[in-house]
Amino acid sequence: MGRTRWRVVRRGCVATGAVLMILAVLAPQVDAEPKFAAVMSMPTVTGASLVNLAPFTSVSCLGATGCTATGPSEAAVGNGGGKAAYDTNGARTWSQPSTFTLPANVVASPTFSPAMDAVSCWAVEDCAAVGEYPVSEDIVGVTNTVPAPMAAVETSGVWGAASQITMPADSYGVLTGVSCVASGNCTATGLDVAKSPSTGALSFHSVTATEVGGTWSSATMRSNPTGSNLVLVPTSISCLTPSDCTLVEANESSKVVSSYVVTEVAGTWSAPQLLAGSTGEQLLAESIACTGLGSCVSVGVSGTTAAIENSGTTYPATEIETGGVWRRAVRQRLPLLSPVTIGGGLTSVSCASPSVCVAVGIATTTSKTHEGVPIALTYRGNAWGSIGIYPGPVLAGAKPSVASGFTSVSCFSTTSCMGLGESANGPITAQRAKAYSFSDLVLPVGVPRRPGSPIALRATGSKVRTTITWAPPYSDGGAPVTAFDVTVTSPGKAPHTCKTRRLECSFAGLVRGHIYRFWVGDMNKVGSSPSRLVTFTVR
Repeated sequence: MGRTRWRVVRRGCVATGAVLMILAVLAPQVDAEPKFAAVMSMPTVTGASLVNLAPFTSVSCLGATGCTATGPSEAAVGNGGGKAAYDTNGARTWSQPSTFTLPANVVASPTFSPAMDAVSCWAVEDCAAVGEYPVSEDIVGVTNTVPAPMAAVETSGVWGAASQITMPADSYGVLTGVSCVASGNCTATGLDVAKSPSTGALSFHSVTATEVGGTWSSATMRSNPTGSNLVLVPTSISCLTPSDCTLVEANESSKVVSSYVVTEVAGTWSAPQLLAGSTGEQLLAESIACTGLGSCVSVGVSGTTAAIENSGTTYPATEIETGGVWRRAVRQRLPLLSPVTIGGGLTSVSCASPSVCVAVGIATTTSKTHEGVPIALTYRGNAWGSIGIYPGPVLAGAKPSVASGFTSVSCFSTTSCMGLGESANGPITAQRAKAYSFSDLVLPVGVPRRPGSPIALRATGSKVRTTITWAPPYSDGGAPVTAFDVTVTSPGKAPHTCKTRRLECSFAGLVRGHIYRFWVGDMNKVGSSPSRLVTFTVR
């Protein structure tokens, strides 16, 4: 499955219906929707072995000119050196890729390739990246090619060689998340797979490893819930100090979807605590960000077990910790009218302050040409704002993407965050679809404007019943579209009107042979869009 379910190609985000589960708790919302800048293309990586994955999937920023991104390509890029990642002239200034030097014991593998899954920076061009690479290793007397965790440290813009993280005896594993504090101390988390010397049975535990001054400790296993043999894969970690961290884990065992949180206080780790999903649904926690002891937010995916495991209809979900107590997860409302969204999930969250956090992810739509779209929403201290959708197609290479979504976000101020994503030139379920990385400045709060006009107007039928259909605008103007207005005019006849939340409206009793003009517009809280026209001669 990989470490993140909501990457566009790796896992896909496919909705199979638009029926809402009435038992789910919907989040209250404040009036704050993000604003997006112009999408920036990311550098390509020559000879990248994972052709179906975007080169860069994790980003960490210390400022608009101090971001570093890594990913499955085994490469890192930065936008430091005094150049802006984005400015009013639309500059594209990400550096060319810097490839990691892998540990000397790396071997070729037909099943998986080296990858850096996460990056965290404590200063501009001072970062740590973690991931895994294939090794040939003796596990309980049998030599196999297995993944081994690795980590690398960047100092003053120069990446050191990646080093293997020592795992417990007769085990192998991966590192999936890392968080670094201002002093340069980092804590990484990942998965350990151990094989019993006596029975050969596999057991799974999350692990942590720490880095101080460029030297990494051996991995230490974290305990599973009492009496369980769950497969808990850490998906994200957030540290406040070198000895105060919180991580979230997704249960990967069959027939069960659940998430846990584990907290370190003054160097002592707690037992895993189950995170409660929205009423009637399961929760898959994908990311966590903490702003103080006992004060964190987590985001992910809400839905039934079958939906999450089988790419069914799922929804963005958030969970908040205050005073050391985690609330039940709530499902965030998706835009219904522009475009028509039917599902989705959140992949990453970052907080610039206790009262400003931004979460990003992907939503699925009914469009065959834009099946997946990037989304973002803002936490304003007491509630989440409405979900914003990037207002236009994201390029996949030189062509508009069929599917795109955010995989990572890093906020470097209360007014600016850097979003990192991937776009695909084929359907999001197509394993052959090539993926490309993109980045975009996400502003936590934008000024809403009027929505765009409806598109693809069409009139059909006869004098008995004439039906007008349309597609919603791609941009809702930064505030949800609330309704569509249809006005029908004909010379010498009084206008007919129709106001609806549907994508069609029907009229009866029109006169055969008359030419009618159908004007279709939409509205949000700011105002109405310019109406679009389609003419129709009744038969």
